[in-house]
Amino acid sequence: VKTIENRILKITDDIENDKEKLNIINNEMLDDETELKYLDYLDYAFSNQGIKSMLLQNITPILNSIANNFSTDITNGHININFETQTYIKSTKQWKEKFKINIENKFGGETYSANSMGEKAIIDLCILEALNHLVSLRAGKAFNISVYDESFGALDDENSERVIKYLNKKAEKNIIYVVSHDSGFKNHFDDENIINVSKVKGYTRLEMR
Repeated sequence: VKTIENRILKITDDIENDKEKLNIINNEMLDDETELKYLDYLDYAFSNQGIKSMLLQNITPILNSIANNFSTDITNGHININFETQTYIKSTKQWKEKFKINIENKFGGETYSANSMGEKAIIDLCILEALNHLVSLRAGKAFNISVYDESFGALDDENSERVIKYLNKKAEKNIIYVVSHDSGFKNHFDDENIINVSKVKGYTRLEMR
């Protein structure tokens, strides 16, 4: 009988110990579940649907307004630029987080790819200026130096005049450098504002006209 009692006491002690271990495991599981919820939250927050999407949605209306202000200056408003943060997928009938740029040209293509090279150069310029302006706003200070490297080679005479008019207006308060191999485009600038770059025996030579 004594032996049986001792065995019962041992089993009882083992059960109590196992209960304590089980409680510890349950508490650890609760901690893990809580941590997993935080990790799931962070995973969503830093995904395309999270903070990035929220910031883009807040910025997009501002970016649209700025881009179209530049378009009005350069194209007299016949090109409309619209930034979007979501795309509708017909096959799934759902909206997907995808940043895209829609172009509406009153006298050209309805998409970016459907426009001419010259019109694309104009669109690119409007988008570039809008992004630069947005960066300036967020930085809290304006950047007064702009460099355009082979940005206008595809422009026809009419669009070249529009761009030159815009650049001259911008140059009143900013320093502007335009890099171009297009002699026709260079003819729009005064000689005293042109720097010729040439290679001589492996060295780069800069020459003012």
